[in-house]
Amino acid sequence: MIFKKICLYAFVMLLAARLCAAPYIPLSESCDGLPKLPIGTQDKLCIGLLAQRGADMPFKIPRTAVQTPEGKFLVVDLGAWMPNKGKLWLLDLNGASPKATALLSNLNFPHKIVRAADGSYFISEAQRISQFIVVADKVSQFKTVLDNLPAGEGYLHPLKNFVFDLQNNLIVNIGSKADNCKLDAKECTDGSQAGLWRFKFLPQAAKWDTTPEII
Repeated sequence: MIFKKICLYAFVMLLAARLCAAPYIPLSESCDGLPKLPIGTQDKLCIGLLAQRGADMPFKIPRTAVQTPEGKFLVVDLGAWMPNKGKLWLLDLNGASPKATALLSNLNFPHKIVRAADGSYFISEAQRISQFIVVADKVSQFKTVLDNLPAGEGYLHPLKNFVFDLQNNLIVNIGSKADNCKLDAKECTDGSQAGLWRFKFLPQAAKWDTTPEII
């Protein structure tokens, strides 16, 4: 599988697709079967190029990516630093030429995507985290699992990162409203902003508690 170095590959794909960024020029060497890029790394590591922005790869501001069992990639594209400009792309590198297909549009500051143990996917937007599955290269059973996360007009750090812990609780990174915490000193120190929120998983209800614990 060409995605052994998943973090490095995804990172390069995102960097290489930045709006206004010059294209990377790969070296003659390879990195685990991919074109090697002239980027310094630690010993015994390399960075390979999966894809970069172009006529057949219309990414704008890609953020994160995850590989599907079929060897394709789901790519979260912020689109612009404006509300509801984001997309979710399906990137297929298996054919004669790369192909990118938009599966979701009008996403609100999307950022993170992960694949869960049950095969479903979770994606974050500024105000919510949603779950879905992919069937025949299309999104199905899309539903919101957490809503009303801090966001809104003037919120300078609306992107939401998240992970699952061993108990399947959702831990969500909450950004601050501004770059200067002195304006909201209490909220910046008590975790209401610039903190981690844990949403407890409720096994019997098969959902997450909507009241978070600030950790």
